[in-house]
Amino acid sequence: MVWEKRSYAYEIGLVKGKALGPVPGLAPWPKSQGVEVMASKGPRRVLYAGGCSFEVDGARVLARYKDRTPAVVKKGRIVLTGVHAEFTGTDKDLLAGWAAQVDAGDGSLFYELLALVR
Repeated sequence: MVWEKRSYAYEIGLVKGKALGPVPGLAPWPKSQGVEVMASKGPRRVLYAGGCSFEVDGARVLARYKDRTPAVVKKGRIVLTGVHAEFTGTDKDLLAGWAAQVDAGDGSLFYELLALVR
């Protein structure tokens, strides 16, 4: 992982690749904000809080930031996300926002990701 231009060891070792953060042009760390990512079913509003983009060989890109770098990737049954897909980034009460996202018909990125790993 490369965070603020410093390299860190990835001890878990679930996938081989790089996580690079924070993403330039989004909310400067430590601030957070709602951002739009492009997913397979169209644009999705999510919360960005200093997350990363990914470089993982053989991974399927599930969502991209506006600069086209991968925001969410899937390799096998592992999903890596640089955003908080459980939040829209528009709710003042984030826990309430998360609860609202779980409904099957809401079209959120969170539900879209859940459907992929079931």
